Amino acid sequence: MFEHFVMVCSHALKVMIQLGQEEVPPRHVLKRWTRDARDILPPEFLRYQTDPGPLKYSSRQHNNLHLLCLENVRLGDSNVDAYGLAMEQLTNLKTLLEQVAAVRDGMGLSDREMVDDSAGSATAHKQHFGPRKHVQAASECSDSFGAPSKKRPAGRPTTSRDKAPYKQPAKRSRFCLICRGQGHKSTTCPHRGDLPKAPRKSPRCSRCSLTGHRRNTCTNTPKAYFYG
Repeated sequence: MFEHFVMVCSHALKVMIQLGQEEVPPRHVLKRWTRDARDILPPEFLRYQTDPGPLKYSSRQHNNLHLLCLENVRLGDSNVDAYGLAMEQLTNLKTLLEQVAAVRDGMGLSDREMVDDSAGSATAHKQHFGPRKHVQAASECSDSFGAPSKKRPAGRPTTSRDKAPYKQPAKRSRFCLICRGQGHKSTTCPHRGDLPKAPRKSPRCSRCSLTGHRRNTCTNTPKAYFYG
């Protein structure tokens, strides 16, 4: 279960209880299951989480802007008047910056991180659901192992191992009797044309060997031969 859903199975929990552990190890607990799930941010703001791991990129320009914004937040949170002034000025600043930042030079940290993670976009979209090392391990396992079947087959559960995909028997392909193509039968073949249907055979009685009726409606009395 841990390989598919990143969830510890009941057998592992029994082993932990047997060893005297009172809580699940932190490496088996994802962030989205805890109260810290509110700290989950979109991929472009992943660096501002409390547990983002080592940063890939950093620049003086980005750090200066970050510190100045934090200082403005601290001052704007002083009183109601400061909050109103800060919100008004920051809203106007955002409107002005959206026009100037429409053309991106690709040197920003968010741009460089998105380009660097484009090859592993599936992993990049899943990083904000928990610790990076746990999600990467789960994604690798999910690529190498298929999810178990949700439909329970009829009968007693088998004890044999699952066969590999290349060992499972594939469904035999059916071909058209006229053009030998796949995807249709001879009755719907476009190359069929106006072929006449074969005449239906007349029923033959298995009792008197005459045509036109069957054994259950036969009125002919079988002949009896005596040899003496």
